[in-house]
Amino acid sequence: MPAAWADAMEFCDVTGFMLAYQKIDPVAPVADFGDFAGPVLLMLHDMSMDHRIWQPTLAHLPPNTLIICPDLRGHGQSGGPRAPWSMGALVRDVEQLLDHLALRDVVVVGLGLGGMLAQALAVKRFDLVRGLVLVGTPSKWATPAVWAREMAAVQAGGMDGVVEAWLARICARRFAQSSAAADLRAMFCATPLVSYLATMAAISGSDFYASTATLTLPTLGIVGSEDRLVPPDLAQETTALIKGADFTVLRRVGHVPPLESPIEFSEQISGFLRRIGHAGGQPHVCSPIDGPHAGQGPSACQERVCCETKGS
Repeated sequence: MPAAWADAMEFCDVTGFMLAYQKIDPVAPVADFGDFAGPVLLMLHDMSMDHRIWQPTLAHLPPNTLIICPDLRGHGQSGGPRAPWSMGALVRDVEQLLDHLALRDVVVVGLGLGGMLAQALAVKRFDLVRGLVLVGTPSKWATPAVWAREMAAVQAGGMDGVVEAWLARICARRFAQSSAAADLRAMFCATPLVSYLATMAAISGSDFYASTATLTLPTLGIVGSEDRLVPPDLAQETTALIKGADFTVLRRVGHVPPLESPIEFSEQISGFLRRIGHAGGQPHVCSPIDGPHAGQGPSACQERVCCETKGS
């Protein structure tokens, strides 16, 4: 990862606490968000994770894209108010972040909980959202009884006591022993117990089936074939609620495609942006002197990392 992409966070005050977010500028840095005319991605992680799950993907997304990766309340470097929380409150956090940054016409990429928030945001603030990429995402996730059992288990055993069972449900078999799986384990165990419980309680009472079925915006559904947290049939059912949505299954991948298969995942997002006409901005040409694809134009360079790696 280039040094310019170091894990530097910015902060936004949303209703009394600080929401942390990472901003990844396009190749030409953005001074004024309100004037930015290129594509914008808002990437929302799942519960018990944080913005770092997107890092392996970022280098492979179109270089003219502005990317915002927040830590949801109670996760990563974000604060969080005292529980209980509601899904409506989590949606307002994201809404206030976009208003703070004066961003519109955003494609929201959401994994699990992040995808549920993306659906709700699109219903509530259609003026903010250009399209959705729903990754391993349901419209209704299990039943209150199931969530009650999950909460009882983590209250009894703590985060360390349930992490291995959680990893077994989200990781594809070939990924389970990787260093990235170890990173997921560390993220899970670093999530405050109170935040995990508050998030599960918020999901427990949420059902977006009817509201999501009213959406008509461009949508791509993605799921891993080995996702045991949100199985492919559940993810496909959610995507199918939105008229004209595309859906794809990534083979030998579990619940976290941006970590398990980052290049394939980013290719799906990049293709979606092109299909909906949201891959605009100025075409990128590498440096004529020291870029690795010197003077060859955008077809030769599909990774923003090439512009950051002078003389490579």
